[in-house]
Amino acid sequence: MYEQLKEYNFVYAHNSYIVNLKYIKKRVKEEIELMNGETLSVSRARTAELKKRMVEYMETKYEKIKVLYSTKIDQNRYKN
Repeated sequence: MYEQLKEYNFVYAHNSYIVNLKYIKKRVKEEIELMNGETLSVSRARTAELKKRMVEYMETKYEKIKVLYSTKIDQNRYKN
């Protein structure tokens, strides 16, 4: 099941649960805070993979925003 969810930005934070990267507000040491304020512990064995996947997610997310923003600026240039 995890392999199917992995492509939708889910990652193991602990052997007991997986989380969607979209809902992680922040990570501090071996804990993550979710958007709803809940704090979850991250197992030591899962910390490196979680950090790696968070970085990849953020790079992808902000690259999409950058492309959308630059496209909008280009469109506004040609309106005048």
